[in-house]
Amino acid sequence: GDLADSTFRRLTIKNCGRTAVLSGQTLRVGEVVATGYRESSVIMLKGGVLEMSGDWTPEKMSVRAVYAGSTIRLGADGDGTLTVTSSSSFFFNQALTVEGDVEVVSGGSIIHSTASSVVSRNGVRLHVTGDMNVAAGGSVNVDGRGYAAKAGPGHPVVENYTARGGAHGGGGARAGAAAGRGHRGRARQADVNVP
Repeated sequence: GDLADSTFRRLTIKNCGRTAVLSGQTLRVGEVVATGYRESSVIMLKGGVLEMSGDWTPEKMSVRAVYAGSTIRLGADGDGTLTVTSSSSFFFNQALTVEGDVEVVSGGSIIHSTASSVVSRNGVRLHVTGDMNVAAGGSVNVDGRGYAAKAGPGHPVVENYTARGGAHGGGGARAGAAAGRGHRGRARQADVNVP
């Protein structure tokens, strides 16, 4: 359920349970325990702050940042470590701040949901105030999670144009429906050596 500013020594999420931390709320927890099937219990960060009393290695749960402005604070001063293992899933679809360190161990992965349209700009936008280490076999994985065909921000919105090319830091060239009607892209806006 949704919680106002609250403090718990232990939070147990049972059998597909969900806990949401809303914008303006802080949930302070000593430990989180999930029961039931692997990753069936969910912590939804909807703009609020989840404050763990220290280091945190989530087990058998899914941690999802679904609204921008969400924060995971590890220790009251942000001096703890979030350890990402293969026993939990991490979907960071909106900007997330982790106050502390992040350790992605072998088999652990941080991902985002597939973007379905220009409006749905899912992506991993992670701000870590401490150190972030990704071990061999660990990943921040966005494979196959981009925009669907004809759905991304580079897709033409004008019916007469059937294609658009990409460009580094500039506007991609567009091609007309008939041969020979292509247009040059806008000028590059970044230095190719220092994007």
